[in-house]
Amino acid sequence: MDRMDEKKAITDIVESMLPNWSGNQIGLKMTLNIDGASHIDGNFINRTDQITFIFIRSMNYTKVFARKHNFKEVQKDNEWKVYFEIADHDSCWNEFSIITDTYFEVCNTVNPNARPIDVTVRMSFDIFDGAPHYVEVETKNMNKGTYERAYKVKTKKLDPLEGMKRLVVYHEAKNNSF
Repeated sequence: MDRMDEKKAITDIVESMLPNWSGNQIGLKMTLNIDGASHIDGNFINRTDQITFIFIRSMNYTKVFARKHNFKEVQKDNEWKVYFEIADHDSCWNEFSIITDTYFEVCNTVNPNARPIDVTVRMSFDIFDGAPHYVEVETKNMNKGTYERAYKVKTKKLDPLEGMKRLVVYHEAKNNSF
C-alpha cells in the first residue's frame, strides 16, 4: 500500500508557513501521532506515541526541537517542557530520524514477531494540538558546554492571522533596517 511521505509533508509545511529570517521568538509547532495496532491470538494490541516538533527559522537555517511523549499527556501552553534540539542548521534539518525510530518502536511493541510492514501503523497530526500552528517561543539551554542538547521550551499558541501578521511586521522591520 502506498503512503504519504510524512517527512516530506512536514518539510513542505514548514517551508511554506515559516520563511527563513523569521526571528527567534516565533515558531511553528505540530504534533504527530504514530499509532500502531495488531491482532495477536485474538487480542488487540495498540500503542500511540506522539512527537511534538517546534521549528524556528531565525536566520538562513532551521532549528528543530522535538519531544517524544505518550499521547495521553495533555499539551498546555505557557508551561516549560523539555525538548531536544535535533537540528540547528540547514543541510539536514529535515531528516527526522526520530520519526523512523518511533515507528519501529511502535511496531516492535504491538507485534515483536512481525515485520514492521505487517503491522498497521497510521501517522497523523494530533486532533487537539497537532495541526501546524504559530507559537511564541521562549527557550532556555539546560546543558551549556555539553553535547547534550536539552532545552526548556515554553510556547504560547497564536491565532493564525496574528502569527502571519507578526511574520510580516518582523520582515518589514528587518528589510527597513538595511
